[in-house]
Amino acid sequence: MAHADTAVPKMAADAVARLLRATFEELVEVDLSAEPAPHVYRERYAHGGMSGGTVHLDTWRRTLLPLLVERAERLLETRPGPGR
Repeated sequence: MAHADTAVPKMAADAVARLLRATFEELVEVDLSAEPAPHVYRERYAHGGMSGGTVHLDTWRRTLLPLLVERAERLLETRPGPGR
């Protein structure tokens, strides 16, 4: 599992998108493409707060995963590499 201090691996943008999606699905234990529900409840994330253990899948599908992919793509574009 990746951690906050883990560097973005050198890979193509589509591979980054697959990695982020797979990591999300591992952590939330749900297949985003197969699960039609807009949200799921996960006891292990119920620590109080607004969500109370609810993971809003639609927000992850529409906004958060695309945002993370976009940010990773920008990091990959600005990272010095061979010939740069």
